[in-house]
Amino acid sequence: MAEGGEGEDEIQFLRTDDEVVLQCVTHIHKEQRKFCLAAEGLGNRLCFLEPTSEAKYVPPDLCICNFVLEQSLSVRALQEMLASSGENGGEGAAQGGGHRTLLYGHAILLQHSYSRMYLTCLTTSRSMTDKLSFDVGLQEDSTGEACWWTIHPASKQRSEGEKVRIGDDLILVSVSSERYLHLSISDGNIQVDASFMQTLWNVHPTCSGSNVAEGFLLGGHVLRLFHGHDECMAVPAVDQTDEQRRIINYEAGGASTCARSMWRLEPLRISWSGSHIRWGQTFRLRHITTGQYLALVQEWGLKLVDRQKSDTTSTAFCFRASKEKLDSGLKRDIEGMGTPEIKHGDSVCFVQHVASGLWLTYRAPDGKSARLGPLKRKVILHQEGHMDDGLTLQRCQHEESQAGRIIRNTTALFSQFIRGLDCLSGKTHTSAPIALPIEELLQTLQDLITYFQPPEEELEHEDKQNKLRSLKNRQNLFKEEGMLALVLNCIDRLNVYNSTAHFAEHVGEEASTAWKDLSNLFYELLAALIRGNRSNCTQFSNNLDWLVSKLDRLESSSGILEVLHCILIESPEALNLIEKGHIKSIISLLDKHGRNRKVLDVLCSLCVCNGVAVRSNQNLIADNLLPQRDLLLQTRLVNNVTSMRPNIFLGICEGSAQYKKWYYELIIDQVDHFLTNEPSHLRVGWASTEGYAPYPGGGEGWGGNGVGDDLYSYGFDGLHLWSGREPHLYSKPTESLQMPAVVLTLCSVVLPAFSVHAAIPPAGAYKSEDLGFTYPLVSFVGAVRARFLLGGRHGEFKFLPPTGYVPCYEALLPQEKMRVEPVKEYKRDYEGGRDLLGTTQFLSQASFIPSPVDTSQIVLPPNLEKIRDRLAENIHELWGMNKIELGWTYGKVRDDNKRQHPCLVDFSKLPETEKNYNLQMSTETLKTLLAIGCHIVQVNPKAEEDLKKLKLPKNYIMSNGYKPAPLDLNDVKLIPAQEGLVDKLAENAHDVWAKDRIRQGWTYGIQQDIKNKRNPRLVPYVLLDERTKKSNRDSLREAVRTFIGYGYNIEPADQESVTHTVEKIGIDKIRFFRVEKSYAVKSGKWYFEFEAVTGGDMRVGWARPGCRPDIDLGSDSQAFVFHGSQ
Repeated sequence: MAEGGEGEDEIQFLRTDDEVVLQCVTHIHKEQRKFCLAAEGLGNRLCFLEPTSEAKYVPPDLCICNFVLEQSLSVRALQEMLASSGENGGEGAAQGGGHRTLLYGHAILLQHSYSRMYLTCLTTSRSMTDKLSFDVGLQEDSTGEACWWTIHPASKQRSEGEKVRIGDDLILVSVSSERYLHLSISDGNIQVDASFMQTLWNVHPTCSGSNVAEGFLLGGHVLRLFHGHDECMAVPAVDQTDEQRRIINYEAGGASTCARSMWRLEPLRISWSGSHIRWGQTFRLRHITTGQYLALVQEWGLKLVDRQKSDTTSTAFCFRASKEKLDSGLKRDIEGMGTPEIKHGDSVCFVQHVASGLWLTYRAPDGKSARLGPLKRKVILHQEGHMDDGLTLQRCQHEESQAGRIIRNTTALFSQFIRGLDCLSGKTHTSAPIALPIEELLQTLQDLITYFQPPEEELEHEDKQNKLRSLKNRQNLFKEEGMLALVLNCIDRLNVYNSTAHFAEHVGEEASTAWKDLSNLFYELLAALIRGNRSNCTQFSNNLDWLVSKLDRLESSSGILEVLHCILIESPEALNLIEKGHIKSIISLLDKHGRNRKVLDVLCSLCVCNGVAVRSNQNLIADNLLPQRDLLLQTRLVNNVTSMRPNIFLGICEGSAQYKKWYYELIIDQVDHFLTNEPSHLRVGWASTEGYAPYPGGGEGWGGNGVGDDLYSYGFDGLHLWSGREPHLYSKPTESLQMPAVVLTLCSVVLPAFSVHAAIPPAGAYKSEDLGFTYPLVSFVGAVRARFLLGGRHGEFKFLPPTGYVPCYEALLPQEKMRVEPVKEYKRDYEGGRDLLGTTQFLSQASFIPSPVDTSQIVLPPNLEKIRDRLAENIHELWGMNKIELGWTYGKVRDDNKRQHPCLVDFSKLPETEKNYNLQMSTETLKTLLAIGCHIVQVNPKAEEDLKKLKLPKNYIMSNGYKPAPLDLNDVKLIPAQEGLVDKLAENAHDVWAKDRIRQGWTYGIQQDIKNKRNPRLVPYVLLDERTKKSNRDSLREAVRTFIGYGYNIEPADQESVTHTVEKIGIDKIRFFRVEKSYAVKSGKWYFEFEAVTGGDMRVGWARPGCRPDIDLGSDSQAFVFHGSQ
């Protein structure tokens, strides 16, 4: 049994989600050497081998050697999955879950831990000795079979289908190429490829994905070490010399957010190096951005040393819980994840140098250094140290640690490039030949530009803001580590050369072909480092003269314009530095490049800053740009697409009264197919209120978008079904829509369909869920004339609707008038900002979801139980009296024609179902009163004795002897507050009834239809006819009067809170468009115009700055407005 309570099974077999390293052994010069498979990802996709034989003296870089066993499938399951994903557009393998034990013969998917890419058999080959081999590298996604490998046992004692044990030698075979993962030696170089020759690999687990304790320290974590609450262990900033940057300090201030304060904790072992770190366990601390190790160089000397000098004796440290009661000796290594002991942000750790036993502490600063800037205390090793030497650990995010390593690799690569150019140009001399890493440099630049790519515009706002925040953090980390200065140095070195031929004289013909690409990519990287980051742009704006002076270099002018555009957009300060000469230099590019979009973008950014015109720059551009230049753009006459819809909005949601299947027709009276040089646009279909937003004079093609040009509408033009601007051929193609034609369209809310001349939907239909309401739509141009046929008096159909479908006009509510209106949206196209969105108000029974008062948690007090029964009895008596007045008589069976009813009997003789219904109604009325906050108090216990019953004439006596005897409540009068309560009870009773009907499957219809369960009263209470509302109110008014007659007083809830609620609901339905208060005027004569784009209640006028948003405009002295007639 392993420590920490793990079973033997947990550490004997490999499972998915385990993190592993692949190690192999080979003999070089009769010496056994060990290597681990490694890869970088950014800048270099090819895998290489990391030596581990001398780990005691030179620590291996295990960060880039770790792979996650992401997935394991049988070969058959893999083939089925790849086949199905190919049919679905080539989606990657992203299925399966849990921690499955690996079996021999299965295929596995290995994800590189650092870069999050996948181990893949590539299609290239760099081997000079094996022409049949392929390179092994990384791929961004898991699409296809190239990134799958099958595992086979090397030992005959294992067989296919057995569990893969830790420590077994394995053979890995690529699924796509059927070649082995192989270590090869070519011309003295050791590399890894996919070959027909075998290599045995030993898979060492470093971390088990199923046994990680959340929040505890693991090997390989990237940390910040905090001393106290505000001091962080860091190296000096990049403005110091290399030797000074080997000193470590406790530094307060902004160091805790910089990359120079990140350290990677690396255990001394390889197997289970990612397990839980225990007290007393040895490890090395590696600085992320320099790649150097914390070490004891000499007595009492603590410095950073290079990797080649980082032997175990000088670099081994451990964490202790205290400086007292130390364990004798170090803990032995264990198999498995071990017991979690050290917690991030919670455990206080004392750091001890293992070999010397010295403690990590600090040297107290002198008074002079404390006054010169932020507090810095040098970190040293001491025999005793201070009492407050304890450190707390803060884990860095993966993105931060990845950025730190990218900074280190990029800094080394760019520095190597600069040294190589200096040597080739004769600035420095070296005996060894210099080889410029051109290919790696090009790949790195392209990857870095992608790494700093801004998020897509289509993302949700919250996701987009998170990605922008993350991008800005990466940009700041790179700037603080001197990356901007390093990129500028590379650009200066390249600017020494004037042409490709000049560059070829120094670096050779092969490398010279990349000169233009390198020049442009460095500028594009510079733009990516500052784009959207105002502080970086402001800092760089001081180099504006230098940047503009480089515009005459045609090979990199595109990248320079990107940088210039970023600076001008994000840094208004740069506009103050723009001079006439700068503008002339930019305008001159129009002669060199033609009407280049980037040049025009830069000129535009010079003219406007934060929405305010920069007049001086505009005048300079006009004076230097317009004369002697033909700036008339080549234009063409295009069709302006208009969208029209009836005010019919269909939709469905849980508890809604909306019918599901609708039908309408469109008659095409006239079509001129080529009024312009473009074919006339005509499509008919359905669209969504949530996303369909055509706008005049814009959109793709310069003509506005129509139905089917986005993902929120579906259209048909006679030949194709349109969605997302993509045409899909109709299963029975006809000619395009022309006169005369009748297009039949059906919609089952989420399944629109179309047909021509026959009510048969096509084979393919589109689904659109959760996209708001759907409405009929036609989009056309000026050469088309068409009419909607919506059924009834709104256009009789030429064909009968299919079974189960109803005409669209039945979706109109009782008080709504049919109208056809244009669908428009006015907005500003640049910068994604919108000036005004015209909001269309619409009524729809789909939006009617009955919401009665919830009485499930209400319990009637005992004093109301008695009144409940009497209320039910009086309700029955009132019902009987009303029935008799309408001419009904008693009969054993209900007969509506003869007006006979079996319930015209005494309350005590009612059938149980009817009696229970009356009791339930009484109970619900009482519970509703309590639920809405009413106070029911008995103020006159003897009131029942004074109650009398109505004495009805003899003609009220039924044949069974029953004569209604309701209470005489003529003397009971309701106050206004109680009358308002009656209205609320009536509305709630309607909602209770409507909710029950909808639950039974009823929907709204203009006429009663018992067979199809459609009812015209399934509408909001305010839209009911007056007769029905009066009936509801009268019934509940009698109930309230009955309570009062029995001596109870009903006090409605606090009227002030009710008023506020009603007022708030009203305000939510109103939209104000006002300018900012800072633009208010105090004197003079002013004028503005207001254009009403859509119909509705509007008020326009003038308001004082003190105008409150919760008060209607014009209802107080703060504003005077006009609404069309007053």
